[in-house]
Amino acid sequence: MPTDGSVRHTDGGFPIEDVARYPLPGAIAPSAIAFSPDDQFITYLFSPDAGLECQLYLFDPQTGQHELLVRPAAEGVTEENLTLEEQLRRERQRQIGLGITGYTWAKQANRLLIPQPDGLYVQDGRGASLRSSEE
Repeated sequence: MPTDGSVRHTDGGFPIEDVARYPLPGAIAPSAIAFSPDDQFITYLFSPDAGLECQLYLFDPQTGQHELLVRPAAEGVTEENLTLEEQLRRERQRQIGLGITGYTWAKQANRLLIPQPDGLYVQDGRGASLRSSEE
């Protein structure tokens, strides 16, 4: 290592920036994979641009089609606009992703529940608009 503290690599090596980058290598695969209550569809979280912001997708095994179900709000959540409470919760859960980071299907209905930093949201079936659970 150079005495001036800089990082250098030789031919065949790789820069340190490639080691400590987000998303981590292999982290761009779909996550939170779940079946719909009627077992007709498979849902998953995925970042199409290989970034940290995930969106909720649906896969229809009968047609082989993938479809975007829910995307994060237009203003989006960034590390800069998270409350201290949310930052601490994310740190405890080791959560680095943004956008939609979790969801669950209702057990007996075709309904998705999606927690966001500003509250819980509901989508009543495929193609329905996202609404606040307080409505």
